[in-house]
Amino acid sequence: MRTIHVLPDNVIIPKSRVTLAWLAEHGARLTLHFLPPYCPAEIRIERLGLDPHANLTRNHRAPSIAELLARVHRDLTARFDIERRVLWAA
Repeated sequence: MRTIHVLPDNVIIPKSRVTLAWLAEHGARLTLHFLPPYCPAEIRIERLGLDPHANLTRNHRAPSIAELLARVHRDLTARFDIERRVLWAA
């Protein structure tokens, strides 16, 4: 690869003076792309995670973390199955 494209996850580290100095010296092959803090139009996983986060993990009533994870897994599996059907139908 001639250039490595990096999309930092909106943390401050890539903008720190130390990091910017290192990039100026060693980062000729790196290109940082800063996205807006919340960017569902550009980052599809953010769109996919909205509903499960709102309906499954906030104020959940699962009796254990194992049950909560099982619920999230079932929900995401169903969502991806629906998306797969939509993509195949197109």
